[in-house]
Amino acid sequence: MPEESNISKFWNPEILGINRKHHSPLYLQLARSIEELIKRGRLPEGTCLPPERKLAELMGVSRITVTQATRLLEEEGFLTKIQGSGIFVGNACECPPLKADGSGREVISLFHNISLETSHQTITTDNACQYLLAQGYEVIKVGFPHVNLERVLIQYYINFIAGALYYPGNQTQKSFRTAKIFEECNIPYVIYGNSSIPGVNADFISSDDRKSVAGITRCLISSGHVRIVIIGGFMKYSLGAEREKGYRDAMEEAGLVRLQFPYNIDMQKNYSDNHFLLGYNSAMELLKRKPFPTAIMAGNSIIGEGVLKALFEMKIKVPDDVELIGLGDDIEANRYHRDNWPQISSVAVPREEIGRRAAEMLIERLHHPKAPFKTVKLATRMIHRGTTRIGAE
Repeated sequence: MPEESNISKFWNPEILGINRKHHSPLYLQLARSIEELIKRGRLPEGTCLPPERKLAELMGVSRITVTQATRLLEEEGFLTKIQGSGIFVGNACECPPLKADGSGREVISLFHNISLETSHQTITTDNACQYLLAQGYEVIKVGFPHVNLERVLIQYYINFIAGALYYPGNQTQKSFRTAKIFEECNIPYVIYGNSSIPGVNADFISSDDRKSVAGITRCLISSGHVRIVIIGGFMKYSLGAEREKGYRDAMEEAGLVRLQFPYNIDMQKNYSDNHFLLGYNSAMELLKRKPFPTAIMAGNSIIGEGVLKALFEMKIKVPDDVELIGLGDDIEANRYHRDNWPQISSVAVPREEIGRRAAEMLIERLHHPKAPFKTVKLATRMIHRGTTRIGAE
């Protein structure tokens, strides 16, 4: 769906400069503040605003005030209200033709689930966008935060897009429905990012997570580790399934019995929105067992920071007693890091290359619509820092 703005990011009366003591009416202040966000590019075209009731609650004003502000912006052409769908930035009623700017350049749309947007998704998508622009294509970036609006969005854009790149995240059921809508609408598309979509025939590109985890596990085994576990591996998704296969490959090659993963489904579910807590609580549960593992792979660097906190609280030496590796080099992890903690060793995923190659695959699909579908897996790179013995030396 056109992107729904991050509620905590913009919708705050202090951030928007709403002043009840000012002589200007509140609705006009709100309207001008939203207009400024749009003009500065903070609310891109296609962004979905929060519902009026929710916006009124966040801004501490009446719903009437919000309605007056959005009506004014709609009259001025900054917003569009679509019955049953929401309020969007831009004029969604005027669909541009296939040749959007008259130059003969086709329009490509980058669909992704905005509720899952992270730095690595942004890096990948931005590189795909830059490559397409350099090749002379127009690019529209949209997302759908609400499951029931996917079909509305895709059927709206079908009139003027040549193809789509789709970053599904880990939501398998929703991803499957979305992919099927692309197929029903005859929109050529390429899936890129972390997870493939079972049951869907489409071009797909990602990092080679099975090979990556297998390689890390083999290295840990060669260093003398036998008690190796994964925390927060997202095993119920295709990404996690690939990691599980890689872990199993290496453990069985070495004749080692796989250890039970240190979290149950309920714990994974309870902390799925807070990866730091997922890592911390899972590790605390795991470390109560004797003997505890000597090597831990965390589903991403944020989970790794949570694991690291647990290890420090339990006074377990890292990397002397336990080596720790994050299966992803996430920028967001920095906000959880403490100065007295070692930097987490991690797996670097070639996100820029994934974005560029995804764009290349889509262009190829546009030129050869009946060609066999391709699956491309790119190699990752291990970065040793302070939580592995090699990095700490």
